[in-house]
Amino acid sequence: MRVRDGLEELDRWLTDQIRTGLAPLPRLGYPHFDAIAARMIDAQAPGVAGVLRALPGELEEKNWPEHLLHELAGVHLLSRAHGRLDELPVDLAATVRSRIGYPVAKADVLAGPAITDSWWAVGAVDVVDSTLRRRRVWLRGATSGRWAVWLAFAPPGQAFDDSVLPGMAITGDLHFYPGAGQQRALVGRRADETPSRLDVGGVSQAEARRQFADLVAADPWASRMPVALRARPIRGDDGDWWLRDAAGTGCPMLGLDGQPWPLLAQSGGEPLTVFGEWTGSGLRPLSVLPDDHGRTLELEICG
Repeated sequence: MRVRDGLEELDRWLTDQIRTGLAPLPRLGYPHFDAIAARMIDAQAPGVAGVLRALPGELEEKNWPEHLLHELAGVHLLSRAHGRLDELPVDLAATVRSRIGYPVAKADVLAGPAITDSWWAVGAVDVVDSTLRRRRVWLRGATSGRWAVWLAFAPPGQAFDDSVLPGMAITGDLHFYPGAGQQRALVGRRADETPSRLDVGGVSQAEARRQFADLVAADPWASRMPVALRARPIRGDDGDWWLRDAAGTGCPMLGLDGQPWPLLAQSGGEPLTVFGEWTGSGLRPLSVLPDDHGRTLELEICG
């Protein structure tokens, strides 16, 4: 009941944003979004609150009205989907609940089916806001080829759970959360065995786009996807850094903290397998994966 009432209030707020126009939003800033996000916390919809609190970041984008409208439309779609939960396929309904922020007991996840493999932690991203620090660690199954993401949370000033760290290999079971297109998982039983070798061939950008389209078809609110891209780094005429695959297709490298000179040095001008988060508009590179040319897992790829 509280979630339903809260989402009805959110729909009215969204309607007001469209009716009054987006132009005033940069001036209104964070407090404008924080107020409705706080109402979603009260309504027990923390997933929606997190999306709303991130919206001011869209105002920094070059084409911010387009980006912001896309995000607002996604929130509206989520609210409408919640109102028709009983009509949705089981997996999609689970995804909607997850995006809203319905709690799922860890015990229930661990009681579900497991995928046993050697899981290599090939990259991580830390996100910091005023109330919570979040870490997502991406894992790849050496035999299954399955991608998974393990999440850790910590209040400001406290350390993350270090049971899964980038560069680590875990042989054992992963249990995945319910939902269409979901990659979040928990680590279950661990085996004291030598991990299998990680061998990821990498895909073209055309294949990455196809995979992302399939993901969005399953989960319309997906904003990122793990991908191993076979490409070489280049610097464009505009000074920005790109990845170009064998077909000559290029995509920008996003979220670089520094210049990717270590990545360029590793490539030696040749293709390599770059792991990162694909967003549909580019790749956020996180690591270089092992390949047949003697490269090993390399996490420090920006200088």
